[in-house]
Amino acid sequence: MTVVLAFLLTLLTVTGTAGQKVDAPISPSEFIDLSADLMRMERFYSGGNGDLVTFDAKSAMAQGFKSESVALATELAAYTNALIVMAQQAIEIDGEIAALPVSLADYQRVQAYFAAATEFAQSAANGGANPEGWCSPSLTDAACTCGHWQYPRPSSAAPWRNWTSSNPSSTLTSWGYHTTPDWAGGGWTRPQTYYPARCGNNTFRDHAYITGSTTFREQNYSGFTPRGEPNPEFWAGGPWPYGAWPAYVQWWHANF
Repeated sequence: MTVVLAFLLTLLTVTGTAGQKVDAPISPSEFIDLSADLMRMERFYSGGNGDLVTFDAKSAMAQGFKSESVALATELAAYTNALIVMAQQAIEIDGEIAALPVSLADYQRVQAYFAAATEFAQSAANGGANPEGWCSPSLTDAACTCGHWQYPRPSSAAPWRNWTSSNPSSTLTSWGYHTTPDWAGGGWTRPQTYYPARCGNNTFRDHAYITGSTTFREQNYSGFTPRGEPNPEFWAGGPWPYGAWPAYVQWWHANF
């Protein structure tokens, strides 16, 4: 665990983007503009799919993108890389931690953008902007199909269903589930593939927990669009819909 935390501190020092102070919250209109710029700047991201992500800020600035958008994209790449590195380190120590030691407080631009995304999603759920079934034309087909901060997919978590079994572990295994480390949500995961040309393979999942010696509960996303919630075992699927996919997965699970 000490090694993991030391590695994170080194990573934050190298990126040089963590800890930048954000003085004001992001308004809904600013959130929409930033989301559109992130999509238009997607071509400046490279790597991903388990490898570290690089964002070419110099080229983005040369193309005339706003400094605020470039700074967010740069910090979003750093946050994504911290998640990737911590996941890799956690796998090496066999999942002996409860959560990835990556704090949004160290990425204040990302934190402010995530907060704006949460408010936007809550507004949509209450009949505000971005109604169900409508995706902004500023987002890519992959973002609209697989999910994005401006258009979270699915738009709600599946309800829990309770089951009984003489051997829950055996039943879940026979249903295609595997055990999941605590830092990736714990319990059991059944990978799901939806629209692989845009979203990749095993990018989504069903989720289950064993609750007793003969009982378990399950979130089955049959009938949902997409077919599953974003899979927090993001290293096990791909290709990712976009470079910062792991960051979106973390945000989705913090809100749904």
